Amino acid sequence: MGYIPSRYKEITLDHLQKLVDFIRPVKNKRHPLRKDYFSLCFLSLHPGSEWINEKVLSMRLPVDSVELWIDASEEMEQFFESAGFLYFVSCRASDMKQHTIDTILEKFSPVDNGFLNITMSLNITQVNKLFEKCALSEKKVAVIVSTSFSMKTIALADLIDFGKYYPTKAVREERTYLRYLDASKLEFRVKNLNGRRLKWQWSDGIVPWKV
Repeated sequence: MGYIPSRYKEITLDHLQKLVDFIRPVKNKRHPLRKDYFSLCFLSLHPGSEWINEKVLSMRLPVDSVELWIDASEEMEQFFESAGFLYFVSCRASDMKQHTIDTILEKFSPVDNGFLNITMSLNITQVNKLFEKCALSEKKVAVIVSTSFSMKTIALADLIDFGKYYPTKAVREERTYLRYLDASKLEFRVKNLNGRRLKWQWSDGIVPWKV
């Protein structure tokens, strides 16, 4: 086991369950205005003890932000099925089932400072559905997705009908990078990262581009 800072206390899974039962938050009917690290319930699982990771997932903790850098499993599938709205998702599982991906996309709710990053490949239907959800939300959110199809021979402007959502002409247009302004004054940027990875970012226009 690695070094544990003094401000943290190591507890058993039983103690964790008791703590969660004691402080379990009341489900809000309204989405938060923005993702706030100090107010959202965050779960982060990294490679290590597979047994502990599976146990934690099986506890169905009331979280709304997840960082799962572990292999896909039945417990992970059931975790997402039982989860509520998710405002931050970073999932590196490389062998998730398609219905689990659909569940994540359904549970993800764009809010200001929200983020979604999935390494599993999305088909064109999933890509379009996710884009529409984010575009219609008019929130400052960032999304990174992998595609099941190669983008090397597809211009970004041909992937999605951006004109349907952003009637103003592109501020800048290249094969790997597009920028648009929408009616809500947000700037939308899309970048082809490596032929199969896309990054979308909605911002107020003053945020520097980060890959």
